[in-house]
Amino acid sequence: MANRRLSVLISTVRAVLDPARRHPANRFLVTDPSSVWLNTRHVVLDTVRFHEAARAAIAANAAVEGNRDTAAGVDMVARLEVVVGMYTGDFGEDGELTGEWSERPRAAFAELHRDVVRTLARRCLRLDRCDAAAGWYLRLIGEDGYDESAHLGLIAALSAAGRHGEARRRYRDYAKRMHEIDVHPVPFPTA
Repeated sequence: MANRRLSVLISTVRAVLDPARRHPANRFLVTDPSSVWLNTRHVVLDTVRFHEAARAAIAANAAVEGNRDTAAGVDMVARLEVVVGMYTGDFGEDGELTGEWSERPRAAFAELHRDVVRTLARRCLRLDRCDAAAGWYLRLIGEDGYDESAHLGLIAALSAAGRHGEARRRYRDYAKRMHEIDVHPVPFPTA
């Protein structure tokens, strides 16, 4: 009975991937007696596209790190924003993917997304786009209220924008969060 259900599922997936049945059966979904997998030479996976684009953007940003060319920095911001937009949510968050096997990729993709957002926030701050940087840091804090570097980045962005009162309030929020997890907060940045 299980083999019959699996056969029906495989047939259904193949019909979704190639509704007109223009290609050989194994072009998109490959099977053998013990396994089933997507042929990534013919099926584009959003997770793979995001992973490749994120890694490339982070590497490109590191390559131009010391470059004082404003145009290069602006281009980098645009590239990082595109990559952030490629992340549509946690891997398998719709509940269809369950089990221990999905936890590691879910965590890895989420962390890579946070790395891209953090890189974008830092790049915006270097370009004196303080409000944009603050927005990206707020996004990180919204995802993880105990992200110390995001709190400190937000405080720096607000201070650089001349929003000193708000920077002080955010520092108090940061200090409170750090005390909750028994971490000694760094002193308020003076420069």
